[in-house]
Amino acid sequence: MKRINFKTVTLLFFLLLLFFNLTRWFATPVGPGWTTFFYHHPALFYAPLTGFYLILSFIFAFLPCSKFHTRNIVCKGDAVNPCVALTFDDGPDSALTPVILDILKKHRVPATFFLIGHQIAGNESLITRIDTEGHEMGNHSFDHSGLWDFRSTGALRKDILKTEEVIEKIVKKRPGYFRPPYGVINPMVEWAIAGTRYLMIGWSVRSLDTLIRDENKLLLRITGNLRPGDIILLHDNRRITAAILEELILIIRSKGFRLVSLSELIKKTAYV
Repeated sequence: MKRINFKTVTLLFFLLLLFFNLTRWFATPVGPGWTTFFYHHPALFYAPLTGFYLILSFIFAFLPCSKFHTRNIVCKGDAVNPCVALTFDDGPDSALTPVILDILKKHRVPATFFLIGHQIAGNESLITRIDTEGHEMGNHSFDHSGLWDFRSTGALRKDILKTEEVIEKIVKKRPGYFRPPYGVINPMVEWAIAGTRYLMIGWSVRSLDTLIRDENKLLLRITGNLRPGDIILLHDNRRITAAILEELILIIRSKGFRLVSLSELIKKTAYV
């Protein structure tokens, strides 16, 4: 959406309000008709217009790759070469992240781990291992709470930078990728990121490994319509993900795809 975005919709919303109020105050129509009715009952104009504006903004908050709320997001890489990238959210997990790292190491597959800050304490060795084994790390907020994206811009930025500080203290690198919790982007998230150096990362293949319980269904969902440049969203705190990962790698390669790092796929560095 190059033209239809939050800024243009907001501008149109306020222009309509301004036009309605100016004509209502200075040129109120008289006589029968629906225009007269609305001008004499302004709440019946304000309520639907405001409701539509809020609902539209809310719906698109859950569609990050629509770029409605931000242009500062990448959801797919170069589609010219047959390459895809694996990304893992919600770690580190003391039990399952090592299993996933073992499989990636066995098959020489690079991946990107989007880390939750409060889970790093006690798992510092895993962060070091992710780095030394050639994987990339991104920021996935500090607490990943259910209402994370409804905080003020300042509170969100503080949360993001808190995770950055923890990662940088361990590996001496500052992450340049940020993936918002649940993939939700609203104006507060956009404004918070606008004050940082982060590039937001979405996905083009959502595995739903947090919901699917059947391994075959999960594999089919991920690989059934795989395309060059796909960014695959997985979670390294899910047993089913660890269970299918080796087969997933083999299937992807059997389809002629190379598994590359996210930075190679999108041509943007992982650290700043």
